[in-house]
Order: sequence, then structure tokens, then C-alpha cells
Amino acid sequence: MKMLTIKNLSKRFGGLKAVDDFSLELKGGEIVGLIGPNGAGKTTIFNLLTGVYQPDLGEIVFMGKNIKNLKPYDICFQGIGRTFQIVKPFLNRTVLYNVMVGSFLWTNDIKKAEEEAIEVLKFIGLINKKDLLGKNLTIPDRKRIEIARALATKPKLLLLDETMSGLNPTETEEAIVLVRKMQEEKKLTVLLIEHVMQVVMSLSERIAVLNHGRKIAEGTPQEVSCNENVIKAYLGEEYVTT
Repeated sequence: MKMLTIKNLSKRFGGLKAVDDFSLELKGGEIVGLIGPNGAGKTTIFNLLTGVYQPDLGEIVFMGKNIKNLKPYDICFQGIGRTFQIVKPFLNRTVLYNVMVGSFLWTNDIKKAEEEAIEVLKFIGLINKKDLLGKNLTIPDRKRIEIARALATKPKLLLLDETMSGLNPTETEEAIVLVRKMQEEKKLTVLLIEHVMQVVMSLSERIAVLNHGRKIAEGTPQEVSCNENVIKAYLGEEYVTT
């Protein structure tokens, strides 16, 4: 079943065309990667999908509904959650409070919000740190809180923006396991931006590649890694597979 259809999406900032005629479809339950050089337009696409920017052209249809002109909170309420490249928890509030903020999307009841936040913290493995302040967390734990806050909004589609950047190999493996767990146990569809190719290649069922705002390739990880345009624009010769 199609969950998300992006059709001919375009966005210009002054003389710069940040996204140029971009199209992509996601089926329910998929993990799809979005890759490309810095400045290719990846985060701009996330901002268009979540209502931070309005597209100049194109359509965004989520669960059969055109969401292109909705506000960010309305899009989140429809079932699209996201993380951000720069993690900004509430530093002087507890981990539990930080996650409860996501729960308040769908309830005004403090007890219900707390119960949901606790369940999410158990799910991602941070329940033992629920009373710590945000400023006392490590970078990996701050990234987990960012995911937890998004999960607390009860999304159907989760957009992950460079969640693995800055993690060491062990932390990256743990993050990969967490994303698979979200897909399998939460039945989430995931669209992820990532520069860590180990993550993209191991998690993604399909990959779309951007360059200068345009999609230059789409396919399985193996198809993309062998595509000459992708190799020239982004991957480099070391990612050629035989």
C-alpha cells in the first residue's frame, strides 16, 4: 500500500533551486534511504514534507491526503514524525519531560503523556536515565531522545535526518538495531537521510540519490552503488560492487 507519494516537488530560494522536480513513493513498512552530497537538497525535502517550507510546485500525498499546505503540527498529527540534524533537547529538563513533549501532540492529560513517554523510553533503552537532565546526556543519548520524542507523537512515517552522524562504530550498530526494531515492532515506515554508508546500505530497501536538487538515481542498494552517475556525484570508486 502506498503511504507517501511525492510528485514533481520543487523549491527555490532566490536564484537557487534547492529541490528540482523530485518524485518518490514509499510503501507502508519500508525503509528508504535518501543520500547525496552536502547541499543536494535532502533536508529541504524533509522540511517540505513536514510543512517547514511550502513547495513552489508539486504534490505531497500522505495516506491518501494532500498535505502540501498543512502546518507542521497538523502534518505531525496526521502521522509524520521527524528528527533533526542538530539535536536540541531541553537541557534543563529531564529526559522524561523531553519525551513527554512529543506525547502532548495527542493528549492534554499529563498522566497519559507520562505513561506514553515511559513506554517509549523503555523501548529505546533509556528508561534508567529518565530523571537525568538533558544537559548531562552524551551525544548518543541525546540522539536517542530525539528519536524518542518523535516516537511519542505516534507516527506512521518517521523521517530520520542524519541520526547516526558522530557515533562510533559500536553506537552506530546499536542505532541500526534500533531502527530495525522500530520498523518491526512499531510497524513504522522510515525515510532516512544518512552519510554513513554502512547504515544506508544495511538498512535501506531502496535508495534515492539527490544531486543539485534533482534525483539522479533510485533503486536497491546494490543498483545504486553500481550506478555511474552516483559514483561520480557522491559515492566514489571505493563503493563499486561486483
